[in-house]
Amino acid sequence: VVSLLSLENDKILLFCNQNVQGGISVYDGADNTLAELHPFYEGTFFEAITIDSDNFLFSSSSGLYWYKYSKNSLTPFAADIIDGHLAYDYTTGIVYACSGVTMKALSFPFATLIDSYPLPDNVTELHLVFNK
Repeated sequence: VVSLLSLENDKILLFCNQNVQGGISVYDGADNTLAELHPFYEGTFFEAITIDSDNFLFSSSSGLYWYKYSKNSLTPFAADIIDGHLAYDYTTGIVYACSGVTMKALSFPFATLIDSYPLPDNVTELHLVFNK
């Protein structure tokens, strides 16, 4: 299991790797069931984040993807961000993605590059901090 993300009620969205591919599943705590929603044949998951209750982003070995729960659909978001750390700024709608020694700021849902920041070393974790 790479990520467990909250859906609605007693449901959890799971991003899991097995062998050389990933899979998106939903766990329903009300009836204790696990159902696979979408296989991911393009590679393995690295990290996933919640945008809102219907939209999720995940980084993988083949780039950054957007998963829409209500449509059970996958859309490539940024192919150049491989196994990247992710964070989402709910106040501005900006996705921050780090891959290697570069951090990019991207708009959601259009994936427009807002800015790119060179970093002195590889990023091991990404957390947003807000000041008053």
